[in-house]
Amino acid sequence: MIIDSHNRTFKTLRISLIGLCNLGCVYCVTNNEKKPLYKKKALSYLELIDIVKKLHLLLNLKTIRLTGGEPTLYPQLVEFIEGLSSLQLDIKMTTNGYNLEKLINPMHDAGLKHLNISLDTTNENTFKKISNRAKVHKILENIEKCKEKGFNIKLNTVIVKGINDHEIIDLLNYAYKLNIPIRFLELMKMGHLFSNEHEKYYFSEHEILESIKSEYSITKDIRTPHSTANYFSLNNHKYKFGIIANESEPFCSDCDRLRLDISGNIYGCLSDNQPIDISEDFNNEEILRQKLHIALKQKQNDSFKGSMLSMLAIGG
Repeated sequence: MIIDSHNRTFKTLRISLIGLCNLGCVYCVTNNEKKPLYKKKALSYLELIDIVKKLHLLLNLKTIRLTGGEPTLYPQLVEFIEGLSSLQLDIKMTTNGYNLEKLINPMHDAGLKHLNISLDTTNENTFKKISNRAKVHKILENIEKCKEKGFNIKLNTVIVKGINDHEIIDLLNYAYKLNIPIRFLELMKMGHLFSNEHEKYYFSEHEILESIKSEYSITKDIRTPHSTANYFSLNNHKYKFGIIANESEPFCSDCDRLRLDISGNIYGCLSDNQPIDISEDFNNEEILRQKLHIALKQKQNDSFKGSMLSMLAIGG
């Protein structure tokens, strides 16, 4: 087996399909960072499918998650989902939800059933501050349309101190009303935040919980192995929310995620993300095994260190 001394292997493959996004969120990009970050030629979706199949043969994957940038901007998204569906794995996608309307039916028919939708606010003014865009109502409408279609949905909310930390209860109540799980994310030291202003905008799990406790009584659930989130139950309510606490409660010890980008590079960890090129070697099982072991060695043992590489380049 491909396994390390901490008994970790790869079971979740996250595929970054594109280095572009139609939002300009302050925690992800700066005003000067709008162009694709990939220098190497992008592989075709058919080549990517071939790589995924080879990885699955060696790793016996459980889940494939499509990310970006913003994966709905990837021209062959539906065809790619169709190509992956033959593997009979859980296919999931993380999206900002802005472009979903015309893709809801085609993606569902192609085999996608799970969506993580980023929603940092329901307020238009706050949305402009965070994303440098307008019309948050488009995302809210698309969330409800996806729920009606039958997608299994989770909401992801990055809490940024001084921008949306005062809206935690509003967001929790919105998700609770729709009976959709919401996960609040601690701000990560990625890209331009790696060495600049992270502490200024960082809002911890403890602070998030204190905000929620002002309105609700809560109980912490037992963490599921390999989970990125700690989950909590609202007492006297059949509802759970999560917190992804990369900084204050890292989950490195049993992380099972492998990342693949559009150019055929794999990454074992966000904190040690030197690209490992498998685009020429994925048909050679022995070399592919060696490179997967190298990727496993990238994993941290105790804490998330962050990276100067933007999420646009490696995927969330």
